[in-house]
Amino acid sequence: MAENSLIDWTTHTWNPWRGCTKVAAECASCYIGRELRRYNKMENPFAGPERQKSVWNEPARWNRQAEAKGEPHKVFCLSVSDFFHDGADAWRDDAWDVIRNCPWLDWQILTKRPDLAADRFPDDWGRGWPHVWLGVTCGDPGSMWRVDELKRLKAKTKFISAEPLLQRVNFGARLRGIDWVITGGEKIGVGEGRSMDLDWVRDIDQQCQKYNV
Repeated sequence: MAENSLIDWTTHTWNPWRGCTKVAAECASCYIGRELRRYNKMENPFAGPERQKSVWNEPARWNRQAEAKGEPHKVFCLSVSDFFHDGADAWRDDAWDVIRNCPWLDWQILTKRPDLAADRFPDDWGRGWPHVWLGVTCGDPGSMWRVDELKRLKAKTKFISAEPLLQRVNFGARLRGIDWVITGGEKIGVGEGRSMDLDWVRDIDQQCQKYNV
């Protein structure tokens, strides 16, 4: 879960900490439980985050590669945790330093905790760093409040991840000011993932066209 990510909307994934806690309907069958138990031998992936030691220098290398090519790389920051989890407060400033020093990487920070973000931005955040994308998860109508919180935050690029998409979601005019929307289903294993109706995806696509997203 690092260089050359298998996630098709990014280039790399970077996980300076791992482990989370469940806070929403989208979390019920979260894939990180399986991933972290199997590959990282974590007994309880949902007991909160723990810092990783071996990944902190990876972004500098990716940044050099991107600069040499003259083409930014995308980095999904925290695929197995949440950047704004309060259990990671002790390490987040170090992560911001890495992000600040890698301007050839477009950082995709996705959170289910946008209500915690404003107090955890760096002092020089201003209206948002140009190479940082800020996104929220909303795959269920009950999570629409996250989109409202995102729209109140300062960020140069804002996105929504409707993944896993659990119901039909009508974003409507909330899409004004949103740059990007991801849709996707949930597949944990044979028979484990909750089903997604493709009409829900088509509906979001039409909404995005209407609001030029």
